[in-house]
Amino acid sequence: MSFFDDIIFTRTVNLREQKEIDTCSMCGRPLGPESFYVIAKAFQEGRPVLETAQCFQCQAESQNYASEQSMENIMLYSGRRFNEFLQDPIKRKLYHLEDPACLITGETLKRGDSFELYHFNLPGGALAENNFVFVGPTALEQMTELLSEETRDSWGRYTEQLMPESPDMIISPMFFG
Repeated sequence: MSFFDDIIFTRTVNLREQKEIDTCSMCGRPLGPESFYVIAKAFQEGRPVLETAQCFQCQAESQNYASEQSMENIMLYSGRRFNEFLQDPIKRKLYHLEDPACLITGETLKRGDSFELYHFNLPGGALAENNFVFVGPTALEQMTELLSEETRDSWGRYTEQLMPESPDMIISPMFFG
């Protein structure tokens, strides 16, 4: 199994505890097959630096960490591509058949890159097994530049609470969408 295949295979596993992620990182609500939730994992140079899961309610509340202008900038930059992916079963089926690529830029990812993986669980299994996307280093850098200083500070404090021992936290602007 390749490095990226292993990441995809373990996308719902807490890598520290080696068990399925089954509660929201924010509120502790149980997450199950009939729940909407998002799991995000950030990697720097091939090693995980952040794992978090958010239920639908906490996902909506995480938008409070972003200014209105930051939200608009991120949606203009990534929203269309992300929504097209969610609504097109053929794009989802063809995603990551060979080399892992950033959903936003199409950039092929390498093991030593900084990147993020997002796993989506929608009630009713609407996404089937293709319920994940990668966001690569170029998109992360460009999205971070679109955030206001206030948003970067606020989001940085939030991610530090999630994983305080993590060095150089990757800001995860995809969580705002």
